Amino acid sequence: MSLLAHLASQHIALTVNPSRPADLAAAELLAANLARLPIHLSIETNGLRAAVRERLERAANTTTASAAERASTPLQRPSLRVHVGPGGDADLFAAASHHGAVFGADPVDGTRPASGLGAVICAALASGEAFKRITLIRPDRMLLHDQLVWCPVTLGGHPESVPVAERLPDLDVALIGLGAVGTAVARILGLLGARGRASLVDPERFAVENVGTYSLGDGNDAQQHSWKTELVRRALPGMTVESQEMPVGEFIERVDDGRARWPALAITGLDSVDARRDAQMLWPDRLLDAATGDTMCGLHDIGPADRACLRCLFAVPTAGPDAAQRLADHTGLDPTVLRHGDQPLREDHVAHLDDARRSRLLPQVGKPICGLAQATGLTDRPSDDYRPSVPFVSQQAACLAVGRMIAARLGLDGATFVQYDALIGPHAGTFDRHEPVPSCYCQRRSDLVDRLRTLRAANLHQQPES
Repeated sequence: MSLLAHLASQHIALTVNPSRPADLAAAELLAANLARLPIHLSIETNGLRAAVRERLERAANTTTASAAERASTPLQRPSLRVHVGPGGDADLFAAASHHGAVFGADPVDGTRPASGLGAVICAALASGEAFKRITLIRPDRMLLHDQLVWCPVTLGGHPESVPVAERLPDLDVALIGLGAVGTAVARILGLLGARGRASLVDPERFAVENVGTYSLGDGNDAQQHSWKTELVRRALPGMTVESQEMPVGEFIERVDDGRARWPALAITGLDSVDARRDAQMLWPDRLLDAATGDTMCGLHDIGPADRACLRCLFAVPTAGPDAAQRLADHTGLDPTVLRHGDQPLREDHVAHLDDARRSRLLPQVGKPICGLAQATGLTDRPSDDYRPSVPFVSQQAACLAVGRMIAARLGLDGATFVQYDALIGPHAGTFDRHEPVPSCYCQRRSDLVDRLRTLRAANLHQQPES
């Protein structure tokens, strides 16, 4: 049986105790995540208020896999029962807890306070655990958990050690790169009731291939080709937003010309080395770079001068081809195309290839370019060119970024480099501090960096309040 046929035979039953807003928000995102898979998803809504039922059903319908991806099998007894919130009767239980989450095989305590960040990490962890249990992933590529407690603020298993404030302090932030990671960051900030100012930086419009992997947007947005900045604007009703539909380099030019605000904080969700190196030239006081690759998620926390900057961490290769060039050599595709992994592969990208390469790549047309080199070897089942969406990876990366933002505001020190495999779990991750590279721009031209910050801050204070 192929992977697609196997998934089409799976039935997940979702229940929720909506007594806490964070658990209901977690259940909404969990429903949307699971609905991306070509499975049978049923949501038990008996006893729930009509408004709650509508929220859950709308979430599941936003990203439901197309009928063409589903086998015509009858609805069978649930393969897996998932419950969000206290109580319940299920195989897997999950609940938000402060800024973190707890899930496992036993009912969980849902009496503790919980935040929007707790809601998203709860949904992301539960989505990953459900994915592992129904996808027949090879045992050497994943770890099932009978219980897991995790907090992206403490980077450990004690979410109760960090208080949940009634609201965040006002932010002055740029969200750069509004793809799978960036939309998840925006969703978290919206659930946290973020206020202040936000510059939204992304040059692209939302498309149909984004519906299955982003945490914001639906089919209507894809049909209307909405700007990605518009999706994020809607998710941040408490913030004063400036939309910048342009690459980060052009945004920096606008900052220096006084036509855009210089942010104290930047959160990036970029998919190429070049874009990350460009974003570093903004030189905000704090830069939080959320990253994904295959099933890995991670964070680079760029702050004071004693830490590595993104140009230290993503140096220009000086020996041998980079990953994009190696993939180009294998596929025949243009390496400049391959460096934009979030964009879909188009027919014109493969039109010039020889017959063998073109026939091999045609089934990938319309899918994200990053899929050409990702998620290999997860299962021994034949894939028939089907690659399941794994949005819980980008959501966990986003949680790391927002968690580090909260930790910095609370004065909590921690690792500046975090990385773990979402199919294994954060407890087996890497937590480290990277020192700056002496030959990097940030060290050789530290005086210029300081002057840039001073000039941009002065320009910011001269801008009239809108």
